[in-house]
Amino acid sequence: MLSASTRAAQELMLHLHGQYFFAIGAAAKFGYADHLASGAKTADELARLTDTHGPTVYRLLRALGDIGIFEEREGHFANTPQSELLRADHPTSLRPAALFLCHESIVTTWANLDYSVKTGKPAFDHVYGTGFWHHMKEHPDVGPLFNATMASYTSSQIEAVLDAYDFSGIQRLCDVGGGQGRMLAAILAKYPKMRGILFDQPHVIGGAAPTLERAGVSARCEQIGGSFFESVPAEADAHLLKAIIHDWNDEDCLRILEAVNRASKPGQKLLVIDAVVQTNRAPGNTLDLNKMVDLVMLLFTSGGRERTERDFAALLGASNFELVRVLPTQSPISIIEARAK
Repeated sequence: MLSASTRAAQELMLHLHGQYFFAIGAAAKFGYADHLASGAKTADELARLTDTHGPTVYRLLRALGDIGIFEEREGHFANTPQSELLRADHPTSLRPAALFLCHESIVTTWANLDYSVKTGKPAFDHVYGTGFWHHMKEHPDVGPLFNATMASYTSSQIEAVLDAYDFSGIQRLCDVGGGQGRMLAAILAKYPKMRGILFDQPHVIGGAAPTLERAGVSARCEQIGGSFFESVPAEADAHLLKAIIHDWNDEDCLRILEAVNRASKPGQKLLVIDAVVQTNRAPGNTLDLNKMVDLVMLLFTSGGRERTERDFAALLGASNFELVRVLPTQSPISIIEARAK
């Protein structure tokens, strides 16, 4: 006879599978949460609005209701706080992430995790014959979804970063690899005396203008194109690297950090905003979602990974920076503060 703990473990493992994930992706694709924003509706009503099959819509939303995504009320379905995040107009919408993570290229890569476990190499390159970044440039159905996903993650993290860290002592902040400027725009909006430099590849920052304009910070933000492997702007008194270090192997990380160090004066501040993996302590492992994200880096990048505080200290020390402190936030990311030697 199975013990209660064994039965509980079996139940947990039986529910930790991808079906729920794909169900969320299907609901996101057809926009059910958007249609429920005006009030509860039957599955048949949703089917008519989305050109889908009513009885199957019912079965889909009924299953998701069991995990708190949508709620069934006497034959009608309504949004929950979780399904609200699937609305396209939600300020921290996760709809792009749900669509991106269910994209065929992503699903196929995860199905080849065994290749990465056996070889230590990215399964994406093995399946598609090229790296993820190059693939995105060549496939317009993937790149925009990825960019929207990263933007939605950033939106959910911005408030946590602003709550955790005081940027008031910085006069000019350079966001290295800052994408289309969502993080920098939020910082500049909160600190009206600060000026900013948005630095990324030219084709990336080319789409930053709307974000900067909406935040009302365009006049205080210079946009500079270039490669952070070669050099970064030296006109700032602090540099920011958000979700950059985890994309690269140690050798490439050192190239990036050394470029930042060359652009920094002694004592100048560097802020690395990234996941910091918690070290396991007895008597058991601690739940840390960043450990699963680390597998994402294994599958899709050439040596990218999530790192511990000790890992960051080693990288910073090798690139002539000193780790000052690590500040956790109310999100999975932390703020690693360092200063140039």
